Amino acid sequence: MQWRLSIDEPVVTMERQPPQGTRDVEGAMNPVQRTDMDIGVRRETPHFNPEDHVLHHIQRAVANRQTVEVALDDGGTLKVFGGEGTFTADIDDMATFCTLPASYFRVKVVSADDGDGGRHDVAELLWQAAYHASQGRLVKDCYHYDVVEFVRWPNVTRLPAADQAIRLAALLSRHPTSIILASHVLDIAAPDIYRLYSAAHCAGLTRLLNREPEAPVLRPHAKRNVFSLILQRLAGR
Repeated sequence: MQWRLSIDEPVVTMERQPPQGTRDVEGAMNPVQRTDMDIGVRRETPHFNPEDHVLHHIQRAVANRQTVEVALDDGGTLKVFGGEGTFTADIDDMATFCTLPASYFRVKVVSADDGDGGRHDVAELLWQAAYHASQGRLVKDCYHYDVVEFVRWPNVTRLPAADQAIRLAALLSRHPTSIILASHVLDIAAPDIYRLYSAAHCAGLTRLLNREPEAPVLRPHAKRNVFSLILQRLAGR
């Protein structure tokens, strides 16, 4: 027996449909059940490490409640206010900015200026940084068999792939299930759902139901003098 998914934001409805071929997602909404479909795709999935991208710089600032400036030599600057969970950005191409190697960026701890305007929720920045860095891969320590619940909706009006994000959030907020099964139910290709799950996970919008998550170790950014910054660049860190 199959399900037809109908989404009228933010409500998800399910209607039983006659069987078609061999595809069977009966019981798809059981949050802890592993289906034959899930088991059948148990294979190595590609992963990316946040430490390789600007995402890691942002995560460290947020985890340690620091205010940091992240900049490129040839343009593009972020200011992350980790203490209040906001950010400002002066970036022309966010996708390119988020896929560059972490060593390309200058990172320095700065004072929080109350005069900085145009701040947005840092969850939006974490989502974008993870989404673009993913390139169809899962973030480190996340897996396709994870049973996931959305605990908070993203501000989809400012995010890439907003339509897919709405559908995934609607499904997993009402009917937590595995990521690979959600891919089949929503008819979203695995690389695309890996991007979305990685983004939602890094933005702190999800909760794992079938295992305890592994908390990353996120060291605070050090206050560096000019000499130490030169050494950091030479070392490629």
